[in-house]
Amino acid sequence: NGRNLLFLRHTIPAGSWSEPALLIDGRGILLTFRAYVGEQLIHEFGRMNSRGEGHISGISSHIIPLDIQHLSQTLVIHVFSDYSNIGIRGRVYIGSKSSIYQSIVRKDINKLVIGIFMVLIGLLDFFSYRHNIKTTGAIPMFGVLALALGLYTINVTTLKDVILFAPVFWFNLYIVSMTIIPVGAIGFVWQTFRARPGNFLHRLWILHAVYAAVCQLSFLLALYALAPISIGTLLLNILRWLLILEMFMIIGIISWDAFAKKDAQARIYLCGFLPVILAGIHDSLAGLDKIESSSSYVPWAMMVFILSLELIQRRLFIKVQNRLKKYTAQLEIKSVEKEELLRDLHDGIGGLITNIKFISEMGRSSTSIPEMKEALANISEHSSESLIEIGNFMQSLDEDDTDWPILEAKFRQFGEKLLASRGMIFHFSADIVDDIKRPDPVLFLNLLQIYKEALTNATKHAKADSVQVHLSADAANLRLSVQDDGIGFGKSIVHGKGLANMKARAQKIGGALSITSRPGTVVVLELPLKQNHP
Repeated sequence: NGRNLLFLRHTIPAGSWSEPALLIDGRGILLTFRAYVGEQLIHEFGRMNSRGEGHISGISSHIIPLDIQHLSQTLVIHVFSDYSNIGIRGRVYIGSKSSIYQSIVRKDINKLVIGIFMVLIGLLDFFSYRHNIKTTGAIPMFGVLALALGLYTINVTTLKDVILFAPVFWFNLYIVSMTIIPVGAIGFVWQTFRARPGNFLHRLWILHAVYAAVCQLSFLLALYALAPISIGTLLLNILRWLLILEMFMIIGIISWDAFAKKDAQARIYLCGFLPVILAGIHDSLAGLDKIESSSSYVPWAMMVFILSLELIQRRLFIKVQNRLKKYTAQLEIKSVEKEELLRDLHDGIGGLITNIKFISEMGRSSTSIPEMKEALANISEHSSESLIEIGNFMQSLDEDDTDWPILEAKFRQFGEKLLASRGMIFHFSADIVDDIKRPDPVLFLNLLQIYKEALTNATKHAKADSVQVHLSADAANLRLSVQDDGIGFGKSIVHGKGLANMKARAQKIGGALSITSRPGTVVVLELPLKQNHP
């Protein structure tokens, strides 16, 4: 059935240890075993029946106390294992109990600290994104990967068994971390470099999440003797090969982004992953006895890799925060613009409607036919002006309709319509650079209102025969000039409400309005666009 019963025999060396002990290191014996010296049972692990058959009982290292009289005798370990894990995994040491503990601490303290550090980084990432998890259900894959790598690093230490001897717990933790590592690795690349639902990486991530659940279920069933351990072992071996193949795929994707797209995040990823490759090569050569080394640099490389991913996370977070700040600032600007537009709506259209109401009341109370006709004519004129004001206001609300060509067309259309009906000559010219930023709604509406007021004054009060209008704008400045050949404005007009409104509008958009009224009136608006409307 794929399981094996075997006896391991070894002569215990003689020595001068006061408290001799035997250490079975490196995740110990996978299933169950009994240790004998002669006929004496000195240690047992797991559940083994009378025929010597047992079931998986977790993963653990074991420190077996020995008596001095056991030295130089034969140690027999009766093992019940599966085919892929025959015998003892890792190394066997003998020495004093205190020296064994000291050796474990020296060998594993760095790994344990690194593992705990990565676990804390993962938990911190979950804590940082807890609001997003609650609102959107999206789990940060960096946190998943950091947590899984941290738990895996802790699990491969012997020190963890000294601190907490819980083989079943550590075994489950090993399976969870081993199966979740590819989930986090694929998920991080998907979320960071190919964040589109339904693409290949997303589907692969879903597959790994399901596969992780199946692996965990198979090993849980094996723990309770409801399924053979060989199924779980097969699934785990398949996962290892898949992970190797997918690492090549991930490196290919990241390398393309790093060199073809010149993505800074991808380059950081490659720099962080390079130590993992080098450390893996080192440990593989050491395991094959090609080089002499008793140290493993993989945990350190994993920590460097996680820190590089954390750097990517921070960079992306800062980028998103800057976008949010920019968007918030834009919303505040839009809010101010809307308030200005509503104020203009109240002052402009509200005043016209008030005049219409006042004139209609006067006309209704009048008994004279000529007065009633005059009132109706005034109502019609004010109604037309109101419709124009409403049209301008509605257009200013749509940013797509507040561009310079549209403003030019509005200037030309209004001037031709107003002056042609009075038999006046209208000249209009514009000089606007191509790459200038479009005017915002407040600027658009106020320029239009200032222009209309200037032309209206020229037709009503200046007694002009012709009007010349020139509009120029570049990235830094705007200049609007309206010049007529009339007799000029009287003092009542210069100090009147209309010109005061024009100056107030100019000041509102950060400009300055100058009026020269003599035979021939010149109205000039100058506005620094770069400072006030970036």
